[in-house]
Parts: sequence; structure tokens; C-alpha cells
Amino acid sequence: FFSLCAMVSVDTRYITRGPLFTKCGLSAAEVVMDEWLEIGRAAARELHIDHENMEAAQAVRLYHYYLPIYFWILRQLDGVRACGGPDAPGPGPGPLVLGLSCPQGGGKTTLQETLQTLLGARGRSCAAVSIDDFYLTHAEQRQVSDKFKDNPLMQGRGNAGTHDIPLGAQTLQRLMQCRAGDSVKVPRYDKSAFEGRGDRHPQEQWPVVLGPVDVVLLEGWCLGFRPVDPQTLADPNLTVVNEFLRQEFDQWCSLCNAFIVVQIEDPQWVYDWRLEAEHRMLAQGKSGMTDEQVARFCDRYMPAYRQYLPGLYATDVVPARQLSFKINKMRCPI
Repeated sequence: FFSLCAMVSVDTRYITRGPLFTKCGLSAAEVVMDEWLEIGRAAARELHIDHENMEAAQAVRLYHYYLPIYFWILRQLDGVRACGGPDAPGPGPGPLVLGLSCPQGGGKTTLQETLQTLLGARGRSCAAVSIDDFYLTHAEQRQVSDKFKDNPLMQGRGNAGTHDIPLGAQTLQRLMQCRAGDSVKVPRYDKSAFEGRGDRHPQEQWPVVLGPVDVVLLEGWCLGFRPVDPQTLADPNLTVVNEFLRQEFDQWCSLCNAFIVVQIEDPQWVYDWRLEAEHRMLAQGKSGMTDEQVARFCDRYMPAYRQYLPGLYATDVVPARQLSFKINKMRCPI
């Protein structure tokens, strides 16, 4: 079995030589081409890709990136179910709670949405959640900004200390306990409110997740960041961020029973990816930030990236069930 995709023949050999194939614990003997091609076509539809006329980069994105992770997730779900789940509230196992940590612009939202679609097509109910949806309200964020008025890292949403940790933990716990007949409202954040400063949507606008929930996908740019010895901080403005990480930020990760870390070589790529996105929006006639505004926006995140990414990359968040890999600047796994 094979499918011609422009200059790429998607067959067992092509699939197995992808950089994530063995990392995901897969073997050539397990590859059922009909199944892989069916799922690949579903992913292509989600991403508006012509599966039968794919470019090489598109084939890599599907068969060397998204699909191996999809099959890895199914294995982790089977493992969680076999051991009864972390917090099963009665009969039956709890869901797989999968953390996904990836820098801004690295493609985590697209990956999350594609995985949600593929799992749904397989009959697995998947709730997609972002730590961005747990940002403080606009009024609360202003209080934080005023309290730390001399700290540029706290003058807007993003760093630890600008999220509603209890709201996030409560939402995750409710999703973990969501069974048939149950429902959970999931917060949503409007980044465009107050001229881009953002605010939480009213509760009546929050989407509702219906049980049972098989997989909870939690994504975030700083998910898994750990506090360090204050004496080792490279930027004194990180003292506040580090303390927030120490106090409560790990509550979310402690609820995860599997984890994915998408690694990058250089945090500078975050600037470049954001510039690409803004230039694309401007070319489409949409509003977007100037290059100077992009630089100021990313500046608020960069100290945390440089301080905490090495620790995230060095030590697993969920040692028993963690997938860590690098992507290049084109967002392809290597």
C-alpha cells in the first residue's frame, strides 16, 4: 500500500524513518497502512491540505509529526486505563491528562487542534484547554501590574503570576471527573479586549464539554517551568516570576499523567515566528503589530524562556509518560 504525494511516496518505509517514530515507541510491524492513510487524510482535511498532492513538507508534517504523536497518545491512554487513572471518581478509569509545552509560535495550538480532531474521529472524547484561558481578568491583571509597577515582566499577561491558578486546577479536576451525563464549562479568554490587553469572557460564553472525557489536552508556552535558586536568576525582574512558580504554578503539571515537550534550539525564534504571523496578517489586510510592537511583546517573555527552558529540557515533568523532541525553525521534528 502506498499513496503518491507529489514527490513523496507514503509507505511503511517513509513512515518508519521519521524522527519521532521510534521515540513514540512504534515499530514497523505495527504499521497498518490503511489505518495510517485513513488518519492521514483526516488530518489533511483538518489542515486544508490536498492529501493526494502534498508537498514534501506537508507529508513530513502529517506522517513524521502529527500521526506518530497521535499513536503515542493512544498508547498512553491505554496505559492510564489499565492502571485505573489518577483520580477515578468511582467505577471506570480517569482520562489521560496530557500536558503540551511548546514555545509561542512553535505550532502547539495547531497540533492540539489536529490531535483533538483525530481522537474524536477515533471515538475518543478530547477536551482541549490552554493555560491562556486561565489568565487573570483585566481588573485583576491591572492590580498585578500596579503591585509590581517597576517590573516590566508583570505589565501584561503571560508570565507566572498572571494566571488564575485555582481556576485552572478546578477546571482540570472537573474535566478529570467528567463522566457520561456530566458537563463542564471551560473558561475562554478574549485577547482582543481592552485594546489587546485582554479579559476573560463572561461565563455564559464559555464552551461546554460533555462527558465522558477520554483525553484532556492542556497546552501552554511555560507549562512545566520550574523555579530555580533565586541566586542563579539572570534577570532580577524574574524574582517575582520565580516566586510565583515556587508557590503554586506546578499545580497544573501535578494533574498531568502524560507530557509532551516540544524543544527549540534558540528562543530567538519566538521573535521571528511572531513577526511572520504579524506580517501574514498585515498582508491579508488584517490588523497586526508593527515590528517594534512585536519586539516589545516578545521581550516580556524572553527572560523566562532563557532562564527556565534548560531545566524543562533537562528533566522530565512526567517521567513515566513523557515525549520530548526538537523542532527546527520550520517547525518540523528533527
